[in-house]
Amino acid sequence: MDLLTKACESSMPKKRCMNNRRPVYWWNQNIAELRRTCLRLRRLSQRTRRDSLEFQLRKDQYRMARRTLKIAIARSKAKKWRELCDDVDNDPWGLGYKIVLKKLKGVDTSTEMSTAVKDRIVSELFPDHEIEERPPIAISGDISLFTLDELAQAVKSMRNKKAPGPDRIPVEILKAITDTHPEIMLDMYNTCLKEGIFPERWKLARLVLIGKGKGDPSTASAHRPLCLLDTAGKLYEKLLKRRMLTAIAEAGGLSPRQFGFRPGRSTIDAVSRVVGIAKETQLGNHKTRDMCMAVTLDVRNAFNSARWKDILEALMVQFHVPSYLLRVLQNYLADRWLIYDTKEGIKKRRITSGAAQGSVLGADLWNINYDGILRVEMPEGITLIGYADDLVVVIRARRMEHLQFKLNQAMRRVMEWMEAHTLSLAIQKTEIVLLTTARIERSIPMNVDGQEIITSPAIRYLGVMLDGKLSFWRHISGAADKAAGTGAQKNKNEEGRDNYHSKEGRAGGDHP
Repeated sequence: MDLLTKACESSMPKKRCMNNRRPVYWWNQNIAELRRTCLRLRRLSQRTRRDSLEFQLRKDQYRMARRTLKIAIARSKAKKWRELCDDVDNDPWGLGYKIVLKKLKGVDTSTEMSTAVKDRIVSELFPDHEIEERPPIAISGDISLFTLDELAQAVKSMRNKKAPGPDRIPVEILKAITDTHPEIMLDMYNTCLKEGIFPERWKLARLVLIGKGKGDPSTASAHRPLCLLDTAGKLYEKLLKRRMLTAIAEAGGLSPRQFGFRPGRSTIDAVSRVVGIAKETQLGNHKTRDMCMAVTLDVRNAFNSARWKDILEALMVQFHVPSYLLRVLQNYLADRWLIYDTKEGIKKRRITSGAAQGSVLGADLWNINYDGILRVEMPEGITLIGYADDLVVVIRARRMEHLQFKLNQAMRRVMEWMEAHTLSLAIQKTEIVLLTTARIERSIPMNVDGQEIITSPAIRYLGVMLDGKLSFWRHISGAADKAAGTGAQKNKNEEGRDNYHSKEGRAGGDHP
């Protein structure tokens, strides 16, 4: 892998840091060359004496170069606009969709932070846990080595144009090597599998903090950590993932009430499950109908707080993962490090817990760990539904006081499981809504783990506004207002573009 890194460094240009600025969409090599020429001629004209014979000539050369540059930029923008329109026709969920709904990812917002603030944020996002030394796992039975077919499927599933890890090897290079010399890559991964290791160099992540756009930027909660890992390690993870998920399925699979990070399941399915339970309570007459209440719970820094020993125990006890695979996963969840940039230089921090964000296995390891909370035995009328780390408690009862009693029962069992797994709830973020068509007061104080939470007329669950009567009117109204605002902004952008081209056409000659 060192040779591969050196080959990439010697033959491929690196992307430059944009000082926290987004690269413009219309940039190309021709514009870069024209800009260099324009800047050179501008410097030359500025350094020429005004009373010299060459001044007017150089000034005219600079103006012509600037005009040529503006025309090239305008043409590139028009070309990109046409490509975007074609992309919308071919891929309705592509770049055009993301631009309109403002779903493009942010940039690193931590470049201007002081070192002390960044160190504190990193330590809060990646809390320390006591490292428990576990004895090596004894191998029983034969080791099933990876095949060329598994390698081909794994590398095919890797997406291009993704940021590389510390080794700076892009996915495209890894794919090219795997296509031309698959036996070399397969032998490397099978050697790791036989030795029961996940190489240390693939456990080093480069940390980037992405701002959420809300909250105090000096607090950890205002940032989303993104961990960039080596592509060769991620390919190894993909090979391990397929084996691990097969073993889990053979052991009975994850809870059917977990809808996150699972193929064929979505937020719509999770919301439908909640709505389905609520609508069941509306059957019958007013004398026999139950009341229904949904309580959303927020887990603090969930993914980075999961203990590795809990994940391994679930793999071993609940899902009976083969010993050869368990040995590799035990090594995978050990001696992990991350590096991050500060004003004082690059710093390194040891990771002692968490389902590595940015990794291939991270989401599945979280589901494996969190599966336990969904299997906690609950009294009749209480259902827990999960979507990744989002947890909603749906309670059915005949009277309001019975809802409170069952809520206490559910919270006691949830809190016991959370404490046993060193996870904690942000009770102040808990939201409650009464899902019933009955004519009752909608703002009722409820006790949640000793704190008073007032029920709301509607709550947001997985992006959907759930109102008490399940009319979804609040959600539709909000979506309509957002669409109207987006449409107005789109029209404004198009008018600005037309005005820009009109102005450039008058000043710079014929161009789109």
